[in-house]
Amino acid sequence: MVLFSWESLPRRRGFWERRRATASFKAARAAIGGNSLAATLLHTEKPAIPVIALAQLGIAPPPPLLRPAHPRLAIGYVGRLLSHRGVDDLLRACATIMGPWSLTVAGTGPEQESLESLAQRLGLASRTRWLGGIGRSEIGALWTELDCLVFPSRPTPTWTERWSPVLIDAMAHGVVPIVTEGGGLTAVVQGTGVVVGTVEALGEALQSLLAFPEERRQRGAAARQRILENYVDTALANRTLALWRQILGR
Repeated sequence: MVLFSWESLPRRRGFWERRRATASFKAARAAIGGNSLAATLLHTEKPAIPVIALAQLGIAPPPPLLRPAHPRLAIGYVGRLLSHRGVDDLLRACATIMGPWSLTVAGTGPEQESLESLAQRLGLASRTRWLGGIGRSEIGALWTELDCLVFPSRPTPTWTERWSPVLIDAMAHGVVPIVTEGGGLTAVVQGTGVVVGTVEALGEALQSLLAFPEERRQRGAAARQRILENYVDTALANRTLALWRQILGR
């Protein structure tokens, strides 16, 4: 039996859940975590069996996008407007940027009114575009417009960013990813985008991308290459096959 788990944070299990988990781990010959955090927890539970981090779904490799050089930095956020998603931190970071930039926010949620008010107070209203809820095809059309996509979420003891198909799609199209520390997305952007821990660090990362267009190009190309090597359908199929061969070899 091969276990699969998305559980990315340790938690206490009840009596019956512990019994079921114990029986499952005893029967398992390998385990798959839906992200790096889940794989780490599985390895802690069962260190003697093969454990890998593997996405459930891959993507078809899209054609490369031509991105003409321009002085303005086009920043994007796509997702629900919830307090733990940290869009307020993104707005505060944008308020520190010197030079031409714009922010596009795609998504709705209970924090929208307060976020729009915050943008007004910070003097960002003229640079911020609120798209509301949009469909998948409309999200795909954003990749030609954006230089970077920010996931400014704030992990809590009971929640963290586990996975994002939007991030995978954006990176595959050469959009620079910026994520916060502590979630499952840091392993996805590894060595390509930017991982930040504070509002100040986020502002500095955005300022650097604005000041150095060549950095945008290099990071975007590296992000696309990482997806092509690790998250397209063929790559996931090869890793799954390698796991089964390892199981049979044992």
